[in-house]
Amino acid sequence: PIGEATWSEYKDRVDFKKATIKGKDIISDIVYSANQVLWDPGEGKGYYMTASHTINLSQKVSEQKTGIVLVWQAYSDGAPQPWDYNFTFIPKWQAMTNSSRGVTCFLSNSHAGYIGTKYVYVFDNKITGHNENSTGATKGNSGITTTNKHWVLTYVIGV
Repeated sequence: PIGEATWSEYKDRVDFKKATIKGKDIISDIVYSANQVLWDPGEGKGYYMTASHTINLSQKVSEQKTGIVLVWQAYSDGAPQPWDYNFTFIPKWQAMTNSSRGVTCFLSNSHAGYIGTKYVYVFDNKITGHNENSTGATKGNSGITTTNKHWVLTYVIGV
């Protein structure tokens, strides 16, 4: 056999106690995987990610299981707010094969009252921004008005 499993059966669920494949515990590796915060600006802070912003990650993107997630929050009254969260997944493939190349992040609130984009450059060990990430309401060639300054980057999570 290539693996083994033990579990407890209940009326409404099954709880796995142990599941291994080739000796590796897949329960803790997959089901209970702990994501690590690779960057945190500090309490009550966030970055628009302008060209002057460079964030250094505590671990490389290539060291993550699948990549990273950028966590964007609404920005109002001089601080990140606990609403309009947006999450951008960046696969580790991007950092390994296209290091320093730009990535577009599309953002929106629940009723599309605010729509934004952020453009960031992803390296294996850092992320840098772009000047247009802090613009107010601007209308592009598409006819869509974006409000990029509505969001700030508040975390980078390894996944």
